[in-house]
Amino acid sequence: MQSVFYCKNYNLHNTNICKYTISVVDDTRQNYDHRDKQPKSVTMSRKRTPRKHIFSTRLSEARKQKGLSQKTLGMKAGIDEFVAGTRINRYEKGIHSPDIITSRNIAKVLCLPLAYFFADEDRLAQMIAIFSSLSARKQKEILALTEKLTEPDRR
Repeated sequence: MQSVFYCKNYNLHNTNICKYTISVVDDTRQNYDHRDKQPKSVTMSRKRTPRKHIFSTRLSEARKQKGLSQKTLGMKAGIDEFVAGTRINRYEKGIHSPDIITSRNIAKVLCLPLAYFFADEDRLAQMIAIFSSLSARKQKEILALTEKLTEPDRR
């Protein structure tokens, strides 16, 4: 199977149009550039990559728990309405990662701190979410209690 793609390469001095031909044989793609005529092998896996990103998993769970669609979440986070659903979908699948400003906006819409989305353990993520929902007075009380619990015994 062969496909031909055209793309524009922009640089400061001129614009070149390059032709790329990709041949797919098993799991290897051959990339030909019209300038050097040399094939460049790139191994591509056809298996779907499992969700490895913690952010992606936490985002998906939080959005569903809040009852928002991907498009609604994206629009409330300040993403253009024409691409909002697609971008949130790609963040949830781990295809793309949002920048820090977009991540903060998403966290605000979902009423969660940004740290929640990056906690690598479920219990820690749950603690972050609960702690952030408490009043400042209760947060101080919990901090004092946890400091007491982590002090070594002085017997």
